[in-house]
Amino acid sequence: MSGAIYCLGPLVLDRILTVDDLPGHDEKAFIKQKEERAGGPPLNCAWALSRLGEDARLVSTIGDDGEGAILMQWLAERDMSTEAVDVQSDSVTASATIIVDRTGEKAILIDPVPVETLAVIGDSVSLQADDTVVSNFFHPEAVARMFDRAAKTGIERMIDLELPEIERWGWQAMENILPFASVVVTNRQVLEAWMARTGNDRPIAEAAEALARFLSGNGSRRAVVTLGSEGLVAIDGETVHRLRAHKVTPRNTTGAGDVFLAGLATATRRGRKFEKALTFGTAAAAHFLETGRCDGAGAEALMKDKMKERL
Repeated sequence: MSGAIYCLGPLVLDRILTVDDLPGHDEKAFIKQKEERAGGPPLNCAWALSRLGEDARLVSTIGDDGEGAILMQWLAERDMSTEAVDVQSDSVTASATIIVDRTGEKAILIDPVPVETLAVIGDSVSLQADDTVVSNFFHPEAVARMFDRAAKTGIERMIDLELPEIERWGWQAMENILPFASVVVTNRQVLEAWMARTGNDRPIAEAAEALARFLSGNGSRRAVVTLGSEGLVAIDGETVHRLRAHKVTPRNTTGAGDVFLAGLATATRRGRKFEKALTFGTAAAAHFLETGRCDGAGAEALMKDKMKERL
């Protein structure tokens, strides 16, 4: 399919620290390895999309500072599009510290991007009828404006809802953004917070279906709740999809959700039915967890292996 996929949100300089075990309260841990790289959900998704053969355009704002220069160099070395990355002299580049243990589990410390910086992301992008827009919940009004323009062009609008952004902007703001999206994706962390907030004490699988149905507006848009090692639950109109997760030993879980989103977007754009697109996204994320790479052929091979297991 022609056209571009625009990935909106803050571009972040990730400082990744590898330890044996994540420290608990008042505990210490020795750093085994350190790395700096470009990160943040839109970058992770755009990187995965580019590896899947899509024309991925990162849409973000960074500061004209040392961290921003590192990010632009990192992107240039990997031939990733920076034409929609706005460098502002009066802004500060966002950063995050990610602590990863030997099992691949992580803890993330986020240095929040100033609201005024987030508020203008996406405003300068011109959309075409064969494009797709993918975004996290970085700023309610900015996302709503971009999605509203995309809807008028008749293109897909996918939003990834994560708990830190919901806590920053509020649950009501999250609910208000739903009608602007055509596909809503969220995860187990949000599910558990929603269950606590609503007093829902049903089993996880049942609660996930309830949340997916709520996010879908009772079927008016597609919604997906990913559950990590327990797979996912999705709503497409009146249809409920349940997919099992692939059994993998993760190297690092950072970005796996973004790879799933990229796989889902790619498969949808290439004409696969929603259930098959979910299956491809799940396989792409599993392959990434095992190898650290996003590869369409690897995902397809995992899908075939999964089919053989059912026979």
